Amino acid sequence: MRIEVLISAMNQTNFDLVEKNNIRSDALIINQCDRYDYAEKSFDKYLVKMISTNNRGLSRSRNEALLNATGDVCLLCDDDVTYKDNYVQIIKEAFKKLPDADIIVFNTEKMNCSDLKKRKHIEKIRIAPKHKNYGSVRVAFKLRSFKKNNIWFNVNFGAGSIYSSGEESLMFREANKKGLKIYEYPAFIANVDYSNSTWFEGHNAKFFFNIGAWLSVAYPKSKHLFKYYYPISFNNHCSLTKKEIIHYINQGINSYNNLCGFAETHT
Repeated sequence: MRIEVLISAMNQTNFDLVEKNNIRSDALIINQCDRYDYAEKSFDKYLVKMISTNNRGLSRSRNEALLNATGDVCLLCDDDVTYKDNYVQIIKEAFKKLPDADIIVFNTEKMNCSDLKKRKHIEKIRIAPKHKNYGSVRVAFKLRSFKKNNIWFNVNFGAGSIYSSGEESLMFREANKKGLKIYEYPAFIANVDYSNSTWFEGHNAKFFFNIGAWLSVAYPKSKHLFKYYYPISFNNHCSLTKKEIIHYINQGINSYNNLCGFAETHT
């Protein structure tokens, strides 16, 4: 079983991310910058490849990685992730214990995070609940399962896209629809530094606007029903009133037909 880490990064000029991310397996870096280039470098017993491209957006980077990946099991990685020394052994052991798994979700440790909605760690092996959202850097998956079932990231969502979040949950919804087997596994594979988030600016107007667009994709027939969950759930986490939250969600819902982002709608 060959493990390959798929790293989304920007403006890299060398392979320093290998040490920074504590990479100890094969890896593929998608380097979004202002040039087209390919390079590779050997590290001990593994190979790291770098594809440089002038495309922009995290979901485009993820899709480029999926197109060029060659590992048996792949991990999604950003440049703010530091892997545990034994992550390769942990992941191999998990897939041996769960041979029917297509996707396994692991624990990661949040660093420098002030998010008011604390995430509970996975405590036991179990089938992942449907409709539960997971950060992509917690995910390991069988590449053939993604390719066989045509699983991709929606390029309209994610950092650097029209709507700056939601790409992970949309991917999981697609995987669930197509019957992929997803498990939670109680092992920590990495630390993630949230001190410089590329998209989260708080539970503000833009946050709820993006949720509206996400609802249009995730729940096209029942989006106006599910939208009422958010003013209740986030009532104590932001300064917006319930009426204002619904207002911005409605704006996001209406914007999706024309793919108009928050900045275009509020100029």
